[in-house]
Amino acid sequence: MIEKLGSVFDEVSFVTLTALMQVQRHKLHHQSCKPEELAKLAAWSGVSEEILFPEPEMPVISRKISKRPPQLFAVGVEYQLEQLSFTSPMPTGNPSNDIVKAWWLYQPGREKAPTIVFAHGWMAYDPHIWLRLPIGWVELLGYNVLMLELPFHMSRTPPGAQSGEMSITADLTAGFEGARQAVADIRAIIKWLRGRGIKQIGLLGKSLGGLMSGLVLVAEPSISCGVLIIPAVSASASLWHSTYTRLVRKDLEKLGISEAQTEEALAAINPANHKPAIDSQRILIIEAIADRACPVSETEKLAQQWSAMITRIPLGHMSAGFTSDGRRAAREFFLKWLAG
Repeated sequence: MIEKLGSVFDEVSFVTLTALMQVQRHKLHHQSCKPEELAKLAAWSGVSEEILFPEPEMPVISRKISKRPPQLFAVGVEYQLEQLSFTSPMPTGNPSNDIVKAWWLYQPGREKAPTIVFAHGWMAYDPHIWLRLPIGWVELLGYNVLMLELPFHMSRTPPGAQSGEMSITADLTAGFEGARQAVADIRAIIKWLRGRGIKQIGLLGKSLGGLMSGLVLVAEPSISCGVLIIPAVSASASLWHSTYTRLVRKDLEKLGISEAQTEEALAAINPANHKPAIDSQRILIIEAIADRACPVSETEKLAQQWSAMITRIPLGHMSAGFTSDGRRAAREFFLKWLAG
């Protein structure tokens, strides 16, 4: 019964999201991938993680104290909010997208407390609303939170587009490079936190952010632990089987690009095709067994390939964030690995 309700909630969310995307879809028809680009993307599978995800330099961060927004009502009351910004270490050439914004919620006097770096989901549009999830999950543990706006989302959205829509289109090259950029951006902010004397840093990523966090776990050995919530493990599988990407599938089909070609082109940004850079026991995957956005089979494959812990929740993709089971599992996991 719970699974069915989760699926219904997902479908209602899909209808709403599709309606919003349909309004803008005519602007994305130029977002396509040429056949010769597919071979170039597939070739990335043969390179090392060090080349695929090069280590970024220490970023030059601009800091600005931010007033407490009403969206954070009743959570993180004792926390200070700062807006951080820096130039992406892996620019795409899009001015709006190449300036990275991040939001740091910390307790004054406890800036060096364990910090959770959070990566949000696809088409997230309000950073303050999305900050509620990580701070609500770890505030009781006394941890700080830093959320980075992913490529083509929120303030990084190019003019005329909706938040996140340009991160997943039929332009597979742009999506691939966006993933590499996200990894570089997250690793840069982790390096900045390390430079401030913060020793214990955990990752928390949801959906699209779960994919990006998974790739960071492949590249960054300094992470203490990571929790991937309903991660979009396989970008290819999500494109071809998710209820949320039907419009993109139509564009791929018009271009004559098959599911097999998509999988081969995006293989290098599938975490299951790599080994994690940290001990697998320090990785927790939270799966929604009624997920219609991120195929459960791919989540199970990642857990098996990495020998990672997995918590299964009887809900759908959109409804999974409202359960106390996932929140409890994440808290216990963070408490175990960030207590030192």
